[in-house]
Amino acid sequence: MKKHLLLGTALVAAISAFPQNTSQKQRPHASGVVNMSQVINQKFIARNLKVENASSFTSNYKPDQQPEQAGPQPLAQGPKEANLRTANTNTFQIPATTWNNFTGSMNIYGVLVSASKPLQYNNELNAVTFVHRKSNSYNPIPVPTTSTSASGAIVTMISTNMGSSWDSTLVWNDQNNWARYPQGGIINAPLNTTLSNAHVVITAPITQANMALGWTGNALAWKGLGAGTYDNVALATGMSFVSNASPFTSTGAAVWSPTVTNCKVDFVRTDFSSNDDGTVWAMGLIFDLDANGTTAAAQAYRGARLLHGQFISGAMVWSHDSIIPSVRTSALSGNPMLISQPGMAWSEDGTHGYVWHIGAQQPLNALNNNDTLFSNRGYQPIVYKTNDGGMSWQSMNSINFNLPAMRTTVLSHIYPTNNDTMQIPFFNATEGISGVVDANNRLHLVSSIYASAASDPDSSEYTHVFPNFDGQNYRNLYLDPYFPRVFDFTGDGTTGLWTATVIDTMTSEDPGVLSTDDGYSSNPWDNTGGTANNEKVDVDARIQASRTSDGKYITYSWAETDTLDMNIGNYIYYKWNKYPNVRTRLMDVTTGAVSSNQVNVTSLTNGPDGTGSITSKVYKHAYNFYACTRAIVNSALSLDSVVTVTLPMTVSNNIPPLRQLDPVTHWYSSTNLQFRFASKKDTIIGIKTNSMNSTTASHIYPNPAKNNATLAIDLKDNSAVYVNVVTMVGQVVKSYQAEGQIGSNNINVDLSGLQRGIYMVNVKVNNASSTKKLVVE
Repeated sequence: MKKHLLLGTALVAAISAFPQNTSQKQRPHASGVVNMSQVINQKFIARNLKVENASSFTSNYKPDQQPEQAGPQPLAQGPKEANLRTANTNTFQIPATTWNNFTGSMNIYGVLVSASKPLQYNNELNAVTFVHRKSNSYNPIPVPTTSTSASGAIVTMISTNMGSSWDSTLVWNDQNNWARYPQGGIINAPLNTTLSNAHVVITAPITQANMALGWTGNALAWKGLGAGTYDNVALATGMSFVSNASPFTSTGAAVWSPTVTNCKVDFVRTDFSSNDDGTVWAMGLIFDLDANGTTAAAQAYRGARLLHGQFISGAMVWSHDSIIPSVRTSALSGNPMLISQPGMAWSEDGTHGYVWHIGAQQPLNALNNNDTLFSNRGYQPIVYKTNDGGMSWQSMNSINFNLPAMRTTVLSHIYPTNNDTMQIPFFNATEGISGVVDANNRLHLVSSIYASAASDPDSSEYTHVFPNFDGQNYRNLYLDPYFPRVFDFTGDGTTGLWTATVIDTMTSEDPGVLSTDDGYSSNPWDNTGGTANNEKVDVDARIQASRTSDGKYITYSWAETDTLDMNIGNYIYYKWNKYPNVRTRLMDVTTGAVSSNQVNVTSLTNGPDGTGSITSKVYKHAYNFYACTRAIVNSALSLDSVVTVTLPMTVSNNIPPLRQLDPVTHWYSSTNLQFRFASKKDTIIGIKTNSMNSTTASHIYPNPAKNNATLAIDLKDNSAVYVNVVTMVGQVVKSYQAEGQIGSNNINVDLSGLQRGIYMVNVKVNNASSTKKLVVE
């Protein structure tokens, strides 16, 4: 009880103002706390409560949506990955560099979960698949009796030429069991290279005609991809409904080993992996109480359910396992200190796999008991590993954030807890957490991080909130060195040590979905969701990781809004993710190096040197994107210092104003992304030299200045430019970040509200910086 009382006093920080400027435009320190565990879990629950009734599907089909091609139409053949790797450009077919509207769905709800895996690439068959809820123009057979049952039909799109053309096949169509949040891919026998011998597999949560029952189970379905199967008739013998009510029986053709009576599972929509051993993995959730509960306590989330499928003698055979982590119980709520969003990743051959949760472990292991700085007491990864294809699982050591390398790479960017100088990372599931397994069978767990507000273990659920220029509270402090960042945490459990790499900084965060949330007015979606018909759709970063088939390169993707796109007037910069574009970087696993450039995939100038263009329907409208879990190295386009990667991606939106119940367009691209690395032609020294030359040669005008000044800077690469205005006693009073482009850049520096005097302006590009003197009149 004393610790509970402590929460009310020790966790509330006073607002500290800058002496140079006491206006609302300043960035004070933390002004309070938020129960982030509650926020995250409630966010995931809110997704499940989206109301869909008959009126949800009365909108006319939009002309910019392309209907699926139902019927036995042959697939156009394209290059397999072997051809993509050849240096002979005459035999290399360059994938599409534009975004094409290749299909649609009846509303946005099927693509809300970034952890789902509806977009897959099979390198053995050179086939891209995308699983989605049907569009308004698609006519399943038999014809559904109502629009709501029609909305539960699941279609798989297939392309064998990297999206130049598509075909489709209906995989799920049940009048009584309506599928939602689908995912899936191809299951393919080892050594098979013929698409017609393979099958597509999907999983999806199920709701029923009696909507008062809520979520009643899951769909498990498959269909062959041979001649005559590309039609709008689902295979009756391939569809199975698995109930989430005791005795958890299966209606359909699914074969279970062991018996399904022990398999309680909900929301099989979180991660799907198709491996070269001829099997697939899908992940669902285990609730002690009720999947339809409206609070974390009512659901009582326990852990992850793993479903393992293989095609044997004309049928899918499924086995199941559970991974339930041991976590502390909250002294405040009595709930397990665990986020209800697990994840998994597998090696290409299906031998090495990882499953993770985000939570506060219990009991504290020996490492944490000796941790006098308590840096490992926050909501952090709890990871399990298998080296035998899922036959057995072992827990991995937690990340030791007190190692010197971790303190330098990670904790230096984490805002301290209240009343002390400790830094405790809180892994941020609200913006997406993803993982892949590299060529060395190591897990790369990719996430952004919040700052825990207190070091007391009973207060581990709480993180800071920070007031910003717009008078609203943000969960990140947009001041260097505390800008939110995308981190890669890498480990395999063999040494007990993890490594961390900063991939990039982030410029925005998810605006509110409830009318009481900060950022709600900046959320571009309408408020027609939820039981009260007042909830909007998340516009989060949806952080995603992808790997090349050989595991030698990893791409990182996330959606964010450029600060300059949220410029209001001459000085106020919002940080809400209202106009997202998809950003990417690449890691060379062999060297551990991250590309020196960031590629904006949905930019109007997304080429390596600012060339090329895409449709404006995606630019600044990259909502609900998915990056394929597999990428392809294009050797034909790679140079000594440039690695070219083809990464299939989708974006799902509709014409503004964004309405949740309107039909949604799915856009596809297999864009060639070119990333620069150090080499004989482009060494790290050269990059530093270029950056130093840029910062040194930059200048500010006019000088003296009054309300605004301009920083003129020439860049050799697309690089982030950081600008800090500092008083003569070293106090930062203004801080900006701009995404600089190759060539000349003019960056506005807002000086409004500053007192007259002499200031120093620090300009930083990559690891180089220089300082200019500026007089403010």
